[in-house]
Amino acid sequence: MMAKPARLGAASAARQLIWRSCDAWIASRVSSALSSKQVRLVPDERPDFEIRSAERVLQFEATEADMEGRRRGDEPDDEGWQPDPVEEWRKRFDAIPAALDRVVSKKLGKDYPPGTALVVYVNLGCYGAYLKEGIPILQTGTAAAKDRFSVVFAMWEGVLYKFWEDGAAVSEQWPYARPDDI
Repeated sequence: MMAKPARLGAASAARQLIWRSCDAWIASRVSSALSSKQVRLVPDERPDFEIRSAERVLQFEATEADMEGRRRGDEPDDEGWQPDPVEEWRKRFDAIPAALDRVVSKKLGKDYPPGTALVVYVNLGCYGAYLKEGIPILQTGTAAAKDRFSVVFAMWEGVLYKFWEDGAAVSEQWPYARPDDI
């Protein structure tokens, strides 16, 4: 007989719901960018979601790269418009390499079904100010995952980038944000 899983405390259950909501948002954006027919969250621990295209079902593990120490759900409720000076944009941009290293390293320490793709949502937006210098940083920052995952994507500044496939560098991109999203 299998033991029942331990009950989650209220804070832990809330945090789990927040993370699943983030997974769902990432899944919806990847599905939209890749023009998939269907998308679903996977109820098992791994992978996080699947998308169905005309040819096949792709499995994805999702993660979010953000500022060190930031915990989703800890932000105060809507406080209205807040200024976001250019210096903050640069601070977020400069945090990308360390954020990628943190989340990619964490994913490399886990087991995934063969053929699983990785998508990293880089939640360090800069309003498009550093795109030219940012794209090589994203590719370098995801390189450690290229031999562990079948495909490695990064989502940043409204675009889904494919950087690695079957261990080889590739360069493809699709928008996932549209003007009516704003």
